[in-house]
Amino acid sequence: MAKTEIRDFNLNIRNRLHPNFVNHKSQIILNNLFCILNNDYYKNILIFMEIKNEVTISNVTKQYKNKNFFIPKTFKDGTMKINTLDTSKLVKNKFGILESSDTDYADPETLDLIIVPGVVFDQNLSRIGYGKGFYDNFLSSIKKSVLKVGVCYDFQLYDNIPTSKNDIKMDLIVTEKRTVISDHPKYSKTFLECYLPSTIPE
Repeated sequence: MAKTEIRDFNLNIRNRLHPNFVNHKSQIILNNLFCILNNDYYKNILIFMEIKNEVTISNVTKQYKNKNFFIPKTFKDGTMKINTLDTSKLVKNKFGILESSDTDYADPETLDLIIVPGVVFDQNLSRIGYGKGFYDNFLSSIKKSVLKVGVCYDFQLYDNIPTSKNDIKMDLIVTEKRTVISDHPKYSKTFLECYLPSTIPE
């Protein structure tokens, strides 16, 4: 299938998910992110404000109050900037996504970790987003040391998906059932062992 077909097929499934499924699987995914989020190295974290049954990643702000969280703001020219997360300044953009009303933007160079949304991922760490290119443009401009973690439900993780030359790969992909990790040498044995596949009851 082409990218568009894969995207539409998975959005159709995700849009029909039961709230209990979303809540349950999202919490498991957050638990599976513990090794990263509990690491003192990752202090400045870009998350996303979920919509339409995406993984409820914003709950990390309640569990990790010692971290600095940022959220994206997108623009017509395809670019993306980041704001410090301040719940008192949240407004909906034209896509219905919560973003900051603040025009005081943070420096992406301060980021240690980016938790990336996606419609579909694959075992090669590739990603299909919503087709606007915001994340690919942003991720291509940041420093290489920033950890890029894609999160999705397990049904959204394919063996292989079509890619384009401008698509940016993840370093890790975390679902409620498994984690796919890059074989890049910057990942230590200890880090890899922390993400050995676990058996999680349905």
